[in-house]
Amino acid sequence: MKRALLFLFCALMSAQIFAETEFGASFPTLWGLQQTICSGYYGEEGDEWASGLTGPSQEITMMDGKPYLQWGSWYLREENDKILVYSEIQKKDLVLYDFTLELGDTLTTLNLVTPEFLEYEGIVGIVDYPLSDYDYTYPIDTLVVTELSKETLLDGKEYTRWKFSDGTVYVEGIGSMSETFFHHIEDYLPVPVSYLGSYLVCVSKN
Repeated sequence: MKRALLFLFCALMSAQIFAETEFGASFPTLWGLQQTICSGYYGEEGDEWASGLTGPSQEITMMDGKPYLQWGSWYLREENDKILVYSEIQKKDLVLYDFTLELGDTLTTLNLVTPEFLEYEGIVGIVDYPLSDYDYTYPIDTLVVTELSKETLLDGKEYTRWKFSDGTVYVEGIGSMSETFFHHIEDYLPVPVSYLGSYLVCVSKN
């Protein structure tokens, strides 16, 4: 009996290691990625800051025969040095990060759809086109790569660094260098006046 249990345990561990190796290769950036994000609010006794750990799940979700990792509300996958996020509204992948961009190339921001946009009947999702309500049209931006450089991270390796026309920066294998991983998704939700912002503190891998 003990031998059978040991065999079963070894088989399960082998299957787990195989799955991590197989799917880890499909997610060179996302697999094992973790970010520490610090968020702050103004309080009566001064500013209050708290940090939290966030990252994609390491459980694979298959959609249309393609593997995705869930990070919060979003489903992400990687293909051809791009990180793609699935739009349930448009039923297709949209580009969140593109690690192939050259100087002068462009990246389009995305818009967050919330229940305030009545035409979507309360659906929450993302789209790559402008949104409109009764009073205003919320555009998308076309960001231009203005600088390309190399940055050495704490693992001693060099990674490509992109700077865009709006001042934002992201780095190969990390994403945004200053804010949350989903910084290029524009949202128009009301923000408390006491909110001071959210910032990237550190990134770790595995």
